[in-house]
Amino acid sequence: MLKTERRKIHERIGLVMEQVFADRLAEFYETLAYHFTQARSVHKAVDYLVKAGEKSFKRYALEESDRYFKESFSLLTEKSGLTATDKALLIDILIKWAYVFYYRGDFKGMVELFRQNEQTAGELNDKTRRGFFYAWLGMALWMRQDLKKSEHYLREALDLGRTADDQRLISYACSGLSMACSDLGLFEEALELAERGHEIARQLKADHYLYFKSLHARGLAYYYLGNCEENHKIGKILLDYGNKHSNLRCLVLGYMSVSLAHSAAGNHALALKAGKDAVRISADPLYAIIPNALIALSHFQMGEFEEAAKIAHATLAFSDKFGCEYHGSIASLILDGIMIANGKMALGLNRIQDTLQRFRDIERKSFIPTVECILGNIYSQIATGEGALSLFTLLKNAVFLAKTLPVAAKRAEYHFKNAIELADEIGAKGIMGKAYLELGLLYKARKAEARAKQYILKAIQVFEETRAEVWLEQARQAMESLSKGKDR
Repeated sequence: MLKTERRKIHERIGLVMEQVFADRLAEFYETLAYHFTQARSVHKAVDYLVKAGEKSFKRYALEESDRYFKESFSLLTEKSGLTATDKALLIDILIKWAYVFYYRGDFKGMVELFRQNEQTAGELNDKTRRGFFYAWLGMALWMRQDLKKSEHYLREALDLGRTADDQRLISYACSGLSMACSDLGLFEEALELAERGHEIARQLKADHYLYFKSLHARGLAYYYLGNCEENHKIGKILLDYGNKHSNLRCLVLGYMSVSLAHSAAGNHALALKAGKDAVRISADPLYAIIPNALIALSHFQMGEFEEAAKIAHATLAFSDKFGCEYHGSIASLILDGIMIANGKMALGLNRIQDTLQRFRDIERKSFIPTVECILGNIYSQIATGEGALSLFTLLKNAVFLAKTLPVAAKRAEYHFKNAIELADEIGAKGIMGKAYLELGLLYKARKAEARAKQYILKAIQVFEETRAEVWLEQARQAMESLSKGKDR
C-alpha cells in the first residue's frame, strides 16, 4: 500500500476508536497514539502520547512514560513552522514531562532541555505556562546545587502566579522556593512559603503531589532548625495521607521526615530504620537515592563504615550520572570521612575543606555549619586521642600528625566556634547544639572545666528547646561527669 493510503487507514481507525470507546478512552491512549502518529495527525498524536505518558507515570512506569513524552515532543518539534498554539503546546509537554525527569532524578537532562526551550517559554503571553516552566527549571537547578539561579526562577514563577492569580502555580512556586530558601539559610521565609503553599494545596484536593511536597518543604526547614517534634508530626501526616490515597511517593516522604526527625534527635538507629522503610517502598529512582543518602549518613554516624561507603558510592555515582549534586555532595562528605577513618587523613581533610569552600561559593548556608562542625570533630579527635579514629589510623599518619597535633586543639576550637556563629546567624539550632556539645567535650578533655561546663550547658539548653532527646542525654551525662570530677 502507498504511504498516503496507510495514513488514511490509521486516521480512520483512530477516529472510529474515539467514537466506539468514548466512555473508556483511557484504556486505549497508547493505541490511539500509535494510529494517529502513523497517520501523521500531529496534534491528535501528541495529545494521546502525552495522555499515555501521564498514565504510565501514575503507574510508576517512568521509563515508559519518558518514551511517550519524548515521542510527543519530537513529533511536535519536527513540525515545520510552529504556530503560537504549537509553542504553547510544546511548553505544556515540558511542564508535564518535568514530573518524569524529577522522579527519574535526571536533572542534567531536565536543565539542558528546559534551557534549550527557555526562549520559547519566555515569549509566551500566558503567565501561568511561563510560571510553571520557571518553577520546574528552578527545582531542577536546586537539585543541581545552583541555588541562586534556582531562587531567581522560583521567585519569577511566584511573581507570575500572583500576577495571574493562579493559586496552583503560587503553591508550586512557594513549595519549591521554600526548599531553596532553606538551603540559603532563610528559614523563616522558608516556613512562611511552605505554609502558604500547603494552605492552597489543602484546597486543591486532587493534586496529591502539591499536598505532600509543600509539607515536605516545611519539614526540610524544621530539620535545619533542629525541630524534631515538628518533623515527627509531618512524618505522621504524610504517612497517613499516603496510606489513605495509596500514594507511594507520599509514603516515601513520610518515612524520610521520620528519619530526619530521629537524625536531628541523635537517634541514628531509628533514623536508619525509617530510611530503609523509605527505600523499601520507593518505586522511583530519585525517591530511592534520597533516603539512601540518609541511610549512608546513619551508618557512618554509627561507625558502620563499610555499609556507609557502599551506599554513598552508589549515591555519588547516581549524582555524577544524572546531576543530583544536592545529595551527591552529602555522599561525598561521608566518603571523605571514611577516607580519614581508613588512614588517608590529609587527603580526606583537604577534600572536606574543598567541599566547605564550594558550599560557601554557592551559598548553601544551611550546611556550612555542619561541615565546620565535622572539621572541628576531626581535629578534636586528633587533639584529644578520643573518638572514632583508630590507633592504626593514627600510626599510619605519623608524619601528618607530627605537624598537626600541636595546632589540632586550636583548629578544632576555631571550626566549632565558626559552626556556632554561623548556625546562630541563620537559626540552625540543630547543628548549633551539637557544636556547643563538641566544643564543651574538647574543653573537658583538655581539663578546662569551667569553659567545658559553659558550652555543655548551652548545648543542654538548645537540646531541651529542640527536643533532641539522645543528644540531650549525652550532654547531661557529660555535665554529670564534670560535676563528679569536681566533687572528687
